[in-house]
Amino acid sequence: MLTKGNYPKWGMHVKGHLSAGDHGRVIKCTADPQGNLVDPVLPTNPDELRAWQKSEQVVWGVLLLTANELHFELLEQYEDQSAWKIWQVIEEHHIQDDASL
Repeated sequence: MLTKGNYPKWGMHVKGHLSAGDHGRVIKCTADPQGNLVDPVLPTNPDELRAWQKSEQVVWGVLLLTANELHFELLEQYEDQSAWKIWQVIEEHHIQDDASL
């Protein structure tokens, strides 16, 4: 369960859970040919796009199942966005909280 103080551990658990079905790719940066990290990008191939959309649904399901009241408001606010967008919002929310300590 994601709480105010356990974001790093929660994030690793979620990524580990999602890696089993390669669903974590929708929330994971990858290296471009020059070695720069780039955000996840929707595939253009129709079959890959269908798999991507399924991964988006799986990620959203995991986020909903592991969030607490603190994060439901964020999830509701971004429910029409990509899994990557809400992942970034949750991360930023916790980085800001950590910086204020």
